[in-house]
Amino acid sequence: MAWQLRGVVIDQQKLPVAYASVYVENSTYGVATNVKGEFVMNLENGTYSLVFQAVGYEKIIKEISIKGANQNISITMPVSAALLNTVTIEADREDPAYPIIRKAMAARKQNDKAVAAFQCNVYSKVSLEKEFMVHDTLERKARDTVENTLAKERMNFIETKSQLNFEQPNHWKEIKYAVHDLDAKKPMNVMQLTIDGYGDDINYGQEAINRTMFKTNLSEARFNFYESLMNLPNLGQVPFSSPIGASAFLNYKFKLIENFYEDGFWVNKIAVEPKRKFAALFSGFINITDSLYSIKAVDLEPDKTELLFYDYMRIFQEYTWVNDSIWLVEREEFFYETKDGYETQIGNTNIVYSDYNLAPTFDKRFFGNEIMRIEDDAYEKDNLYWDSIRPIELKAEEVVFLTEQDSLDDYYASEAYLTKDDSTVNHIGIWDVLLQGIRHQNSFKKYDWFIFPLIQQLRPLGVGGYRHVLGGSYQKELSKATKYRVYGELNYGFTNKDLKGEIGFDVTYLPKRFGRFHGEYRNNYVMLNTYASVGTIFSRSNYVQDIFYSFGHDIEIINGVYLDVTLEFGEKLPITDIKLSSWSDQLFGGFNEPVEFEAYRDFGIDVKLKLTPFQKYQTKPYKKVVLPSKWPSITLWYKKGIPGIFGSSSNLDFLEIKVDDKIQFGTWGESKWRVMAGSYLNDNTVRVADFKYFRRSDPYWFSNPLMSFQLLRPEAAAIFTTKPYFQGNFKHSFEGSLLNKVPLVRRAKLQTVVGAGTLLLGESNFKHAELFAGVELPIRIRKQLFKVGTYYSIAQSTVTNFSGEFKFGIDFFNDFTNSWSY
Repeated sequence: MAWQLRGVVIDQQKLPVAYASVYVENSTYGVATNVKGEFVMNLENGTYSLVFQAVGYEKIIKEISIKGANQNISITMPVSAALLNTVTIEADREDPAYPIIRKAMAARKQNDKAVAAFQCNVYSKVSLEKEFMVHDTLERKARDTVENTLAKERMNFIETKSQLNFEQPNHWKEIKYAVHDLDAKKPMNVMQLTIDGYGDDINYGQEAINRTMFKTNLSEARFNFYESLMNLPNLGQVPFSSPIGASAFLNYKFKLIENFYEDGFWVNKIAVEPKRKFAALFSGFINITDSLYSIKAVDLEPDKTELLFYDYMRIFQEYTWVNDSIWLVEREEFFYETKDGYETQIGNTNIVYSDYNLAPTFDKRFFGNEIMRIEDDAYEKDNLYWDSIRPIELKAEEVVFLTEQDSLDDYYASEAYLTKDDSTVNHIGIWDVLLQGIRHQNSFKKYDWFIFPLIQQLRPLGVGGYRHVLGGSYQKELSKATKYRVYGELNYGFTNKDLKGEIGFDVTYLPKRFGRFHGEYRNNYVMLNTYASVGTIFSRSNYVQDIFYSFGHDIEIINGVYLDVTLEFGEKLPITDIKLSSWSDQLFGGFNEPVEFEAYRDFGIDVKLKLTPFQKYQTKPYKKVVLPSKWPSITLWYKKGIPGIFGSSSNLDFLEIKVDDKIQFGTWGESKWRVMAGSYLNDNTVRVADFKYFRRSDPYWFSNPLMSFQLLRPEAAAIFTTKPYFQGNFKHSFEGSLLNKVPLVRRAKLQTVVGAGTLLLGESNFKHAELFAGVELPIRIRKQLFKVGTYYSIAQSTVTNFSGEFKFGIDFFNDFTNSWSY
């Protein structure tokens, strides 16, 4: 049985020594202190020599005896008279670490592929403590109320018991049998659901997450140091280079620290130092065995400048000897911290792998596109179960937190508790009224409603002048993730004294296949081009009046194949008879003249078929969570206008195909591209509202380069066609791989980007092509990550001469998809 050794490491001024290494001498087992200098180790009965080491302090070795009980210690580290020597190589003598690393590099593929398949049990514990900075010290914020205890403001905690399955070349599947989830997740908003400005691509099945908690699922980040490059999107944009990868000697310096005998093998402890800063590299230690030259353990820190959400990260791995030639991971532990205003969040993820089976029998269809499954009863395990299967001791803070939570088990299911828990959401503050909206949820009755914030109610650039909007939504869950939602708005124009509005609903009846009925009615002013330029989006030339009815159904037919079929009936009317505010003519100029056309009715069918090949996903109780795909997504869009029904005069056929994808080029960045082609196959009755519209460009504003163009400016207010068209867009972000090699400049963390676009319209033989290049600066304010950029674009078309212009833009990071919008 392992006992818990808790301690704190301080300096001679009683200040905590953060990020110090604490390890058992002549072994690979170690941990790190957190920002408060605290550490926790799990040790069996015995006597140990513990080594305490930190940059700028003298190394301390202290003997500790564990005798059937937990212990607490305090260590004081004196400041070193001289800083640790940097790793150097003498001209006439190579450090002994280099031949060891060469042999490890030569053996890495053999060690990585040593096992054809395995199956093992996994226990994972992820905890996140929240501390507040007060006068340059960290302390707990008093939270004595039941509401705050239930709101999980002090700590978030998740533990799981699962089975991990693997088969070469790269098939993984995790099955979770037990989940103890006391986490406060961030809800998803509508902006994060929509992929592009057309609003026709929805990320099916994504759910609320807590981005600060690291590796709550094993598939989130796989640290395989036998691979030259590790793609770790939860850490950073650029793949991290392994210290024993193909380019190890280009990226790292090495120094042999010591060798010792452990578990029947000689182990070489080697210091790893990156040759340059501001790059996706590690620093720390790697332990290599003397026989197979396999990894025995790692203690590494990624470069802080490459981390997206964390201010500090420390990675520990220990490997266990399974048979004569196979070493597999036995323990992974991650120490990490992030700051959010005055709050510092201290995280620890501890994963224990056990009971390896190297000859498992898998069904031929076992490894499909499902990479993780949570059994339906996984959340129902009681405290006796968790006490019986935990392979490690809980920290004192975790024990207190769980005791508080467990004491409220009976209370959890009551209406009184749920009402108090909801109170943290239902509280109405000034920012809710102004910016975020007023939300009320009742978890006991499983419903919630939402009212637009004031900023969404005010529409000063509305059709005909100022319009005021009242709107919101109501949602109720029925059972096992089946639910319905009703949403709508009313808007009133004071100039024309006209009331407009819309109402819609959707009913999800088959959540694991996204089976959903949806419908809508509106009598409102709608945009002809829903993705128009800023200069024309509110102009009267971009609006018509629409009386519209729709009813549809969408579903995932098979994995990665989505079908949405909608019947639509509407009447389009011009807005030439409404009063326009005088300021609108001054603001929009020639673009403010409403489009004249004869009112008409149309009835038709709208079909969207989306295909994502080999789509990976997770299965959770009563729901499916879709993961970003490595393959291109293909969307077919077909519209059919049917004459004679309800007075419809529409008789048209429209078809469009769209393909988009992103590709990672190692440390050289990521490319994203999108191509789209289509045409009216039958354009007998194509009216103004049916045209295929394209976005004009705005002066100085850099729009989404995957959906639009930066210098597309014919004289007309709108660019449209009824004939064949082709649009192609491309952007490559070097993600700092160029500028991080330039001294001084690399400190600014600037990233270079290049891109191109083309638009071909068959109707007038119109051709447009452009190129752009720029620099972007990632910025994190609390938990929001975004980039500001400066770009220069050049373009030429059949109606404009060669031109160039500087642009400025902003891009936001979607932490549900781990990607930027462009």
